[in-house]
Amino acid sequence: MSDRSSYLSDEHPPFRPPWFLRHPHVMTWTILWPKPEPGPPSAEPYEVPVQGGKLRGWAHWHESKRPVAVLLHGLTGSAQSTWVRRAAQRYLDAGFHVIRHNARGSDGTARMARPLNHFGLTDDVEALLRQVDADPRTHGIHVCAYSMGANQVLKVAGGWGGEVPIDLRSIVAVGPAVDTPLLARRIDELKGLRIYLRNFLKDLRKMQLEQSDEFGLSFTKEELDACKTMRSFDDLVTAPEWRYANADDYYEEASAFHSVQDLRVPTLVLASEDDFLVPFESLDPLRRVPAIRFLDTTHGGHCAFVNRRGKTIGDPDRYWADHRALEFSREHASMV
Repeated sequence: MSDRSSYLSDEHPPFRPPWFLRHPHVMTWTILWPKPEPGPPSAEPYEVPVQGGKLRGWAHWHESKRPVAVLLHGLTGSAQSTWVRRAAQRYLDAGFHVIRHNARGSDGTARMARPLNHFGLTDDVEALLRQVDADPRTHGIHVCAYSMGANQVLKVAGGWGGEVPIDLRSIVAVGPAVDTPLLARRIDELKGLRIYLRNFLKDLRKMQLEQSDEFGLSFTKEELDACKTMRSFDDLVTAPEWRYANADDYYEEASAFHSVQDLRVPTLVLASEDDFLVPFESLDPLRRVPAIRFLDTTHGGHCAFVNRRGKTIGDPDRYWADHRALEFSREHASMV
């Protein structure tokens, strides 16, 4: 595989990762780098009524009417995830309002809505976007979403087709996990991903047990502890809780592939060839969607894209994907 360091057109600064971050796992572990709470303006709780309860994220509102950046995280992530907080600061500095979304169960919200989140839960994302759109402070919505969150918003917007009911101006999808059956198989079967599998299951079990304090369980704690794969967890928990026939039925229905061909909202997809969770070849169908601008890199890991430092790079700091996302959103935004 060649290192296409200048694959982008001249309008985009190149992505050239430092040598010590060229391994995809090391690159991805940069999510552990600390990031301060974004602001000003400071965050305030932002709640959205949904079926089975309510969601609670965080909103940063400026005083005047402006475009809103809505940030969606990945599996077991939250509004506090490094990617989300870093992007929030970027959008705030550019003058956008920012909503940092928490999916069901994330950031200590497991007792607020039952069941927990899943890859295809578009109803919650649609409820969030409709509420933001109805706010008089909103002047156009721009979504920046990662991994699972990217699948969810692409599924929502693709389902709308050309009849978009809100003022959704743009979408940025970073490492979109749009082939849910393939993702589940990779996490369960590849030895190199076992640490991620263990962490995902640990976090999912924790959220499920927190939720049980409020709603009870339809299975025993022993059955939950016995889940050693994503498939076993989804067969025990996700599928029956959301009334899917089984995990395979859930994975198939959750994928954005079924609707993304009808997408009409201008969309930027940022993808890396060495993404070990989202296989690069699984994104090929997205290249054929006219509404999608597809930017790919040789390195970048899963949603990380940490660049070199230096004047030749063209961005003020290392975070290449953040700058591409903000550029795309600003291209489709208008400030009041």
